[in-house]
Amino acid sequence: MKNFLGVIGLAFVFASCQGNADKSITPNDEQDSTMAVSHGLDNGHYCFVRTEGTENQDTTKVHLLIDQNEISGEMDWIPLEKDARKGTLKGSIEGEDVAVQWTYMQEGMQDTLNLNFRLTKGMELYQKPLKVNTESQREQTDEAAAYSIKYAAVDCK
Repeated sequence: MKNFLGVIGLAFVFASCQGNADKSITPNDEQDSTMAVSHGLDNGHYCFVRTEGTENQDTTKVHLLIDQNEISGEMDWIPLEKDARKGTLKGSIEGEDVAVQWTYMQEGMQDTLNLNFRLTKGMELYQKPLKVNTESQREQTDEAAAYSIKYAAVDCK
């Protein structure tokens, strides 16, 4: 009888420990759930280029670094015989939508511009075009426009 009660007591202790283990949350589990990735791309470097103009003489280069839902990188707009815009990108990605602030230098002056991209799982990068704000006379993203500017994926060097 003593052995029987001992076995039942041991089974009870084991069962109660198992129940608590399923309900406990470790700090790492909690951290992982708050950092859920909202897109299907791997973390890493992605590079794109676009050429335009009558003889494809104007080049735009985009280098994106994805880290979870954050985007950083560089963007250079290099038109032939004009002053280039070269700078950094910082923003976020949600689904396929990328919203970044481009901080660039042009003619010795620093400026910023908010840009909207769409980055697909098939490695296609599209951008919404820019328009001139009639009040400020500054360029801005045309939020009502479609993602109509296409970049070609290239190897990052």
